[in-house]
This record gives sequence, C-alpha cells and structure tokens, in this order.
Amino acid sequence: MQRTSTITGSNHLLSALPEYVFAEFSPYLKAVDLPHDFRLYSSNEPIEYIYFPDTGIASIIATTSDGNSIEAGMVGSEGAAGMEVLMGARDSPNECVIQIAGMGRRIAARNALDLFAENDEFRRHALLFIHKLSMQVTQTALCNRLHQVEQRLAKWLLMSHDRVEGNLLPLTHEYLSIMLGVTRVSVSLTAAGFQNLELIKYSRGAITVTDREGLEDTACECYPIIVDEYRRTL
Repeated sequence: MQRTSTITGSNHLLSALPEYVFAEFSPYLKAVDLPHDFRLYSSNEPIEYIYFPDTGIASIIATTSDGNSIEAGMVGSEGAAGMEVLMGARDSPNECVIQIAGMGRRIAARNALDLFAENDEFRRHALLFIHKLSMQVTQTALCNRLHQVEQRLAKWLLMSHDRVEGNLLPLTHEYLSIMLGVTRVSVSLTAAGFQNLELIKYSRGAITVTDREGLEDTACECYPIIVDEYRRTL
C-alpha cells in the first residue's frame, strides 16, 4: 500500500518559517503533550493559546443547543488550532479537541498576535493556512449535506490517515459517529462493510487502514479537492 498524500511529521507551518522568523518564535513556544480528548479551547470561552501539533489530530467540533455534535474540520501537523485569534476573534462558537493523541507546541495568543502584526513572513504563512482550513470547513459542510455515509467515512479515514504515522487509527465507532454526525449504528454498518471489502480492519477502539487505494476509490470528490488545496502554496 502506498500513500498518495501525507502531511505527517514536525509542524509544517513552523517548519516553513525562515530561520530568523522561527528564532523570534522560539522564546514563546512551549512543548506540550496532546492526549486524547484534551480540549485546546472551549465553545465561547477565550482562546488563550495557539497549538501547533507535531503529531496527532485535533477536531473542530460544532454543537447544537440540544447537544448534537459534528466535526467541522481537523488540524494536524500541517497547521495550528486557535488561529481565529489572529483574525481578531476572542473566542469561537466551536470547541477544539484532540481526537488522536500526539505532541506539539503552543504559544500564548497575545504573543502570537504581536508576532502576526510585526512579521510579514509569519503573517503570510498564517493567512495561507487559515484560508486552507476555511476551505476544508466549507467543503466538509457541503460533503455532510450531499454525500453518502460510505463516501464521507472513506474521506474522513483518508484525512486522518494523512495526519498520522502508520496505518493505525485509535478511534471508536462512537467517536466516529460524532465526527460524522450520524448514528453509531450507521457507522458500525458502514465500517463492517469496509472490513468485508478488506479496506480496513476493525478491533475494539482501533481501525487499521489496509487498502488506501480502495478508500480513495470509495471517497467522494471532496477528498481530492481538499488535498489539492492543501498542496498549493503562494
């Protein structure tokens, strides 16, 4: 099995900065563990830090007043979570939670704002990532409205696979149902179908991708659209 897209490794946004710019960042960055279910920021509460994952995946989750939730977007080593503050926002109506554990770095929002205002290179890279994340969120909204669960699950597994080392995704059906905004039964039936087709192997609390090309054939057009946009640079 060969991957056609991968964005794993050290944080790409930080790595893209020229050395002299990163040198300005270094005093303000703190290495942090990002355990499963760790909340990077909560709904309608001040965003205190911007997090740059080196490994792991964070989910941006939208929740209705009656408690129904769905994933609006995901962030891995390609970017950062909490970038809303750079656009002038104090908080977000959504929450951001670590879905797959990893490690990363964080910077206080006030320090990031100062660097964003003072440094053209950081501002350019930050705005480019914010554009890409915004596009991902928009495409995900369209996908959730128009595409079948099978297509959406394949797309979601591929996007997660792109952001981890190896083929193991430590995810439960219950968590997947929240991410996709469908019932646990729908996820279980779809995952069972994928397993019968030998696209994945599922054991309690973990999914192993066994046929990436098959998942790409199953996924909707949203996956290549998102991947192509993330590959673009200014």
